[in-house]
Amino acid sequence: SGNYENTRYRAPAELSVADIDKLEPQWVFAYPGGAPGMAAMAAGRLFLATGTGHIMSLNANTGCTHWVWNSNGALTRRVAVGQWGEKPEQTGVFFGDANGRVTALDARTGKLMWQTKIEENVLNRISAAPSIHNGIVYTPMSSIEDPLTHDPSHKCCTSRGSVSALDAETGKLLWKQYTIADGKGSGASIYVPLAIDKKRNLA
Repeated sequence: SGNYENTRYRAPAELSVADIDKLEPQWVFAYPGGAPGMAAMAAGRLFLATGTGHIMSLNANTGCTHWVWNSNGALTRRVAVGQWGEKPEQTGVFFGDANGRVTALDARTGKLMWQTKIEENVLNRISAAPSIHNGIVYTPMSSIEDPLTHDPSHKCCTSRGSVSALDAETGKLLWKQYTIADGKGSGASIYVPLAIDKKRNLA
């Protein structure tokens, strides 16, 4: 969403309205299985999820592939890039999947750093990219139960939205907060990345 505050706003860049008609494709990339979400960019690379369950790192200037990581079919929609340590090379690609897991890969090599299961309900999904701040990965939880409530045969309702905080270096679950208290109902999914209020230390 552009920044910690989720303003979805970019300051004026060198590109103007008059330049639009002059743009030409520099390279083209065909997503395997289609594009489930937007790509993230950092340090001259693009990081993206594919419809086949793969996470890829591309050269932003040429479109050439640096590495590919196979999730074995677990669908990921969006990825985020952030620091898990103080050094520039301690950069990770963080994402959640349709199996309620959060995964971290080394941004340079695509090597698996850790994978943590944060939700057991089969209807819950992580559809938004995590937010990374001060070595913590904040992950929102959504669900596919909403449309199922229109199905008379569906025994409603079990899934709840939540926010989980994990250590960016180890994947250890630091805390988890549901949007609805246990036994009080279901729903209140979170479908977008979390905004971070750095001044008040709130997500």
